[in-house]
Amino acid sequence: MTGSAIGWALLAIGIFSLLRTAWLDRRLQQFRAPGVPAASYLGKFGRWRRELYTSDAQPLVATTRWAFALFCGASLLGALVLENAWR
Repeated sequence: MTGSAIGWALLAIGIFSLLRTAWLDRRLQQFRAPGVPAASYLGKFGRWRRELYTSDAQPLVATTRWAFALFCGASLLGALVLENAWR
Protein backbone atom coordinates (compact mmCIF):
# COMPACT_ATOMS: atom_id res chain seq x y z
CA MET A 1 0.00 0.00 0.00
CA THR A 2 2.77 2.45 0.91
CA GLY A 3 4.73 1.64 -2.24
CA SER A 4 1.66 2.31 -4.32
CA ALA A 5 1.12 5.71 -2.69
CA ILE A 6 4.77 6.64 -3.22
CA GLY A 7 4.59 5.56 -6.85
CA TRP A 8 1.48 7.64 -7.53
CA ALA A 9 3.04 10.62 -5.74
CA LEU A 10 6.14 10.37 -7.93
CA LEU A 11 3.97 10.18 -11.05
CA ALA A 12 2.06 13.26 -9.89
CA ILE A 13 5.38 15.10 -9.42
CA GLY A 14 6.38 14.00 -12.92
CA ILE A 15 3.15 15.33 -14.43
CA PHE A 16 3.52 18.62 -12.59
CA SER A 17 7.12 18.91 -13.82
CA LEU A 18 6.03 18.24 -17.40
CA LEU A 19 3.41 20.98 -17.18
CA ARG A 20 6.02 23.33 -15.73
CA THR A 21 8.42 22.42 -18.55
CA ALA A 22 5.77 23.25 -21.15
CA TRP A 23 5.01 26.56 -19.45
CA LEU A 24 8.71 27.47 -19.20
CA ASP A 25 9.27 26.50 -22.82
CA ARG A 26 6.44 28.75 -23.94
CA ARG A 27 7.89 31.59 -21.88
CA LEU A 28 11.35 30.92 -23.29
CA GLN A 29 10.09 31.44 -26.84
CA GLN A 30 9.48 35.10 -26.03
CA PHE A 31 13.26 35.59 -25.74
CA ARG A 32 14.37 34.28 -29.12
CA ALA A 33 17.65 35.72 -30.29
CA PRO A 34 17.43 37.92 -33.38
CA GLY A 35 18.74 36.41 -36.59
CA VAL A 36 18.32 32.76 -35.56
CA PRO A 37 16.33 30.78 -38.15
CA ALA A 38 12.97 29.40 -37.06
CA ALA A 39 14.07 25.84 -37.88
CA SER A 40 16.53 26.01 -34.97
CA TYR A 41 13.62 25.89 -32.53
CA LEU A 42 12.11 22.63 -33.82
CA GLY A 43 12.23 19.75 -31.37
CA LYS A 44 12.19 20.13 -27.62
CA PHE A 45 15.74 19.04 -26.78
CA GLY A 46 17.59 21.15 -29.34
CA ARG A 47 15.42 24.11 -28.46
CA TRP A 48 16.99 24.49 -25.01
CA ARG A 49 20.44 25.61 -26.17
CA ARG A 50 21.66 28.86 -24.62
CA GLU A 51 22.84 30.44 -27.86
CA LEU A 52 19.28 30.47 -29.26
CA TYR A 53 18.08 33.06 -26.74
CA THR A 54 18.94 36.52 -25.50
CA SER A 55 20.91 36.99 -22.29
CA ASP A 56 17.67 37.69 -20.39
CA ALA A 57 16.55 34.10 -20.96
CA GLN A 58 19.66 32.31 -19.70
CA PRO A 59 18.20 31.47 -16.25
CA LEU A 60 15.07 30.11 -17.94
CA VAL A 61 17.11 27.70 -20.06
CA ALA A 62 18.65 26.06 -16.99
CA THR A 63 15.30 25.97 -15.16
CA THR A 64 13.62 24.34 -18.15
CA ARG A 65 16.31 21.68 -18.34
CA TRP A 66 15.98 20.91 -14.63
CA ALA A 67 12.18 20.71 -14.86
CA PHE A 68 12.44 18.24 -17.74
CA ALA A 69 15.05 16.17 -15.89
CA LEU A 70 12.74 16.05 -12.85
CA PHE A 71 9.89 14.91 -15.09
CA CYS A 72 11.99 12.08 -16.54
CA GLY A 73 13.37 10.94 -13.20
CA ALA A 74 10.15 11.14 -11.18
CA SER A 75 8.07 9.46 -13.88
CA LEU A 76 10.49 6.60 -14.38
CA LEU A 77 10.97 6.07 -10.66
CA GLY A 78 7.21 6.29 -10.05
CA ALA A 79 6.50 3.70 -12.74
CA LEU A 80 9.13 1.36 -11.29
CA VAL A 81 7.79 1.73 -7.75
CA LEU A 82 4.23 1.07 -8.92
CA GLU A 83 5.34 -1.97 -10.90
CA ASN A 84 7.10 -3.44 -7.88
CA ALA A 85 4.27 -2.52 -5.47
CA TRP A 86 1.78 -4.68 -7.37
CA ARG A 87 3.91 -7.83 -7.31
